Formats: sequence, structure tokens, C-alpha cells
Amino acid sequence: MSIIRFGQAQIINGYGKVSSINIDNTTVLLSNVSETGSSFEDGSLVVIMQMQDDIISSVQNSSSFGDFSNIKAAGQYEFAVIASHTETSSVPASIVFTKPLKNIYTTGPNSSVQIITFPMLGNPDYTLTGTLSPKAWDGNTGGVLAFGVNRDLIMMGNLNANGMGFRGGVVSKDFFAAIGCNGTVYATSDDRFGGKGEGVYKSINQDYNYGRGKIINGGGGGGRDINGGGAGGGNYTNGGAAGPGYISTPEGCDPEVGGLGGLDLALYIDNHCRVFMGGGGGGGQQNNGYSSRGGNGGGIIIINSNSIKVNGCASITANGENALNVLNDGAGGGGAGGTIIINTKEWIFNSACLNVVANGGNGGNVNFHLTHAGGGGGGQGAIIFNDKALTSGTVVTKAGLGGCNQTGCASKAFSGGGNLNDGVLSLKACDTILPVQFLDFKLYYPDKESVLLNWSTASEKNNSFFEVQKSINGIDWKALGLIKGAGNSQGVLHYEYLETSGSSGYFRIKQVDFNGDVSFSKILYSGNILFNNLMISPNPTSGNVLIQGVDLKVVQLEVFNSLGEAVTPQLKQLSEGVIMETQAWQSGIYFVKVNNFFEQKVLKLIVEN
Repeated sequence: MSIIRFGQAQIINGYGKVSSINIDNTTVLLSNVSETGSSFEDGSLVVIMQMQDDIISSVQNSSSFGDFSNIKAAGQYEFAVIASHTETSSVPASIVFTKPLKNIYTTGPNSSVQIITFPMLGNPDYTLTGTLSPKAWDGNTGGVLAFGVNRDLIMMGNLNANGMGFRGGVVSKDFFAAIGCNGTVYATSDDRFGGKGEGVYKSINQDYNYGRGKIINGGGGGGRDINGGGAGGGNYTNGGAAGPGYISTPEGCDPEVGGLGGLDLALYIDNHCRVFMGGGGGGGQQNNGYSSRGGNGGGIIIINSNSIKVNGCASITANGENALNVLNDGAGGGGAGGTIIINTKEWIFNSACLNVVANGGNGGNVNFHLTHAGGGGGGQGAIIFNDKALTSGTVVTKAGLGGCNQTGCASKAFSGGGNLNDGVLSLKACDTILPVQFLDFKLYYPDKESVLLNWSTASEKNNSFFEVQKSINGIDWKALGLIKGAGNSQGVLHYEYLETSGSSGYFRIKQVDFNGDVSFSKILYSGNILFNNLMISPNPTSGNVLIQGVDLKVVQLEVFNSLGEAVTPQLKQLSEGVIMETQAWQSGIYFVKVNNFFEQKVLKLIVEN
């Protein structure tokens, strides 16, 4: 795995936009691929994540613009293993997974799904001394830092997804209209209004880009008449509404023209196993050239390790971005905090200097003596402990502050919602990484009395050994032998075991971790079918025939005409044998060859159609 350094930070992930998924949920087509941090390789782990979906339910020009009633697939994610992939000009074009994806993802024009490499670091431990960050979200990919450690993560550095999430709204075109306070435009294509922050709905409609209304968890932009501020983005808690706007009075505009805060998504994080980047803050409206854009939301960090050892001052942060302060114009709203997911069995502190933070960004302040519009504060992010919660150090989710509407801060925009640390959660993991990912398991027959078990793994984590097991009845199992595992690996590994004491029975592979945890392969059956009961009836025939004593799971069946040409049969398995259709065949003599890998038998069939 290659790692690239940008200034002080390293990017370790690769990213690709999922442009389509096949009906079996096993194959994805890719575009916008970036393998700057690490590449998509057969046998490697990846994360599939629905970043945005077509969930907007209210598009009328009112304060309800940007509401939703159904989260659909937004926020779903899971781990998968690459079985194979294709490339075009050395860039991955399609990926096939070892098994179907569990979730149903949406890849329409108002949706975004991405696939992210999930590198397993360490041999077996990984010491972090610098800073790891994701690629910033660009509307298609990025925003997610995700990795596992083969054993222990030793923290002496930083994991930083600050401001890497949904993008803040743009500032308006410089425009002045002395027509009083008009706060009735919630969605428009008019760039004289502040731009909306980005969120979990992917907007491709220009009429939704500007105006006061939020767009799901993206903060609303500043109103045009005049100098409305941008609102804060939302995540676990809502974003704050912006200040009122300018009308040359101490109170400012009435009715207000500031943006409306992005919605909270707490219900779906708590109860539906969803994960979100922080919503972007709305952009301010300007007529003097001083407004600020909305702050970007925080990104997502996913960590999976056996333990985390804190050996020095370290941090794990996914904060929303603060909006910049302004003079006599509307200020931008703060981005919402992102999401941090930590799955570890143990925390070991040799230093208590660890900060885990997903705060909302602050709205921009107005540094002018007359009331304008400060930006709304960003909502809290989420910090989710899947296993062992942090018992030392500092864990904080805090809403961003609303910006001051004027010098001296006699009034302020609204801060993001919620109470301190509302977003600190202990939740069961939505998806887990299996210690061993079985890629394939097959049986081969060197001779009548032997069976060769052949299996391969796509990845292994803490794998001590494999135990080959056999059963006569599929219920009671006995161990045949042990095969040493690789411990920790990424990439395809192959194993085999030769059973010589009899080939009939059920077989499976038991995998055992160093800590005693176990998992199992699928079960395969090997049977020596007795050909004493093999027969075809009726024979001759002018319709369907029953081939008694045939089980298509363990035999191969072929049909040839009197010229030796292969005929493709239509077969249906029954408990007593196989039904074969012959109505469409020409009259004549046919030969049915049955092969059970130990021996073969040929039966003559006469068709009289």
C-alpha cells in the first residue's frame, strides 16, 4: 500500500464513485477513481457508503423547503471484500465482491455512493506519529478516513477529518436592492442570494441552489434584501439559524432574511445504523464584497483495532469548519461536526493526552457597528463507540456558536442545537469485519477413496489456524487435521488438505483466532452415488423421463445423440431423481452419461416423437 503526504497529513485511502450496481448486488461499476492513498486490489477490504440519496420531500417556496420524510438509503454502509476487478487504462472500472452486499444502495442522479479502500495497517501493531486525513469531499468521493489495525493502534499522532465533509454554501454575487426586508425566497437559482450548504440530498436542480431554506442538513443561504447570514449545517443536532439582516435599525431586519438551520439526523444515527458527514453551512449575502462562505462539515473517521494505546498527545477530530468573520455584510454559517466511529476492545493509557472531538463550526461574526447578520452555528457531530468506550482523555461533541450580528455582540445568530455531548454514543457496530474472509471452498477427487479440500481467503486478521472437519450426517463433526493460518494478511491466500480415509460425507473448515474466537466456512457434501439404482423410465419415451438415483449436486449429467453430438437437456431435480424433458428432441437413440467423479455410467434412451 502506498501512502502520499500532503503537507503535514497523509492520505491512506483510495476512493471511487459507484456509478451502478448489478441486480445481484455483487458487482459495481466505478468512475471518479482516486488511488492516491491506496489501491483497489483483489482480496482487499473496502467500505461501501451511501453519502447522499434522493430524499427531499418539500420543494415549495416556504420555510418547509428542504424537509424530508424518509431517509431511504442515505447513511448506509458496510464492509466487503474484493473478489476480482477489471481496469481500463490501469484505473479500476468494475469490482466483484466475494458475496452480495447486504444493503440496497441507490445510484440515481440525486444520489451518491462511494467505495473506499480499508487498509489494514501494522505488522501487527501500527504506531501513528504524524497526521492521517481523508481526501476532502468533492461532491462524488472523499471525506472518509477508514482503516483497521492488525493488532494494536499506538496513538502518538492525529486523525483529522476537520472540514472534510459536505461543502459550505457560496457567497452571493455583490448586489444591493433598497426594497426593505424580504425573507420570502427560500429556494432560487438567483445567485444574488447566499448559496445553500451541501447535505445528504444531492441537488442537481439550479432552482434549489440559493435562498434561505435549508436543504436537509445543509444550512440555508442569506436572503438578498439585504445582507442575510448563512445558517449552520446539521448532523447529530440541528444547525442554527442566521442573524436577521440589515435595515439600519438596532434590531435589524423584521421579518428576518437569514438562512434556516440544517436539520438534525439523530434518529437515524441512533436507531437505523446510519453515518453522515456534517452538513455545510450556508453562504452569506453581500453588497459590499465582505461576506463569507459557509463552513464545510466534518468528515467521517472509522477505526477498527484490537486495542488503542495512547503513548503521547494525540487527537481524533471531525470538527465542522468555522465561517470567517466579515465587515458590513452577511456572514457564513458554521459546518456541522462529522462522525467518528471507534471499534476497539481496550484502551491503554500511558498518557492521558487524547482528544476525541466532533464539534460544530462557529458562524462568522459581523465586525460593524450596525446590525447585519452573523452566521448560524453548526450542529454537533457524533462520536460512536462500538465496543469499549473511552474512559480517560477528552471526548466532546459541542454545537458551534452563532456569530455576532454587530460589533459588541448585542445580538447573535442562533447556535447549533442540543446540549453538550449529546452526540457521544455507545452503539452496536452496524457492520463488522470478519476475522477471516473465505473467498472460495471446493472439493476435488484425485481418486475414488480421496477428496482434496481446497480453500482460499481474501484477508485474515489474528488467524491462528484452520481445523478441517468432517461429518457423516451433517450434524456431528470430527476434526481431520490442522492447517496453520497466516495470522494477519491482506491479499488472497490458498490452502488445501487431502482426506484419504474415505471421500463420502460433509466437509467444512473451522477457523480459530489467537483469542479462541471461531468462524466456519460453508458446508460441502461429497457422496459416492451407488449406480445400482440408476435407471431411466419410461424408455422408450415420447415425453418426459425420470432418471432415478441422480442428485445433480454431486453428479455431472451429459446427453449425446447417435452422431456423438452433445444435446443440452432441460432438467428438474426431484427427491427421487431428475426429470428430463425430451418433447423437443428428434426421434432416435440418445446416450445419457452420468459421472459422479468416482465412476461413470452410460444409459441408452430411445425417443419416439
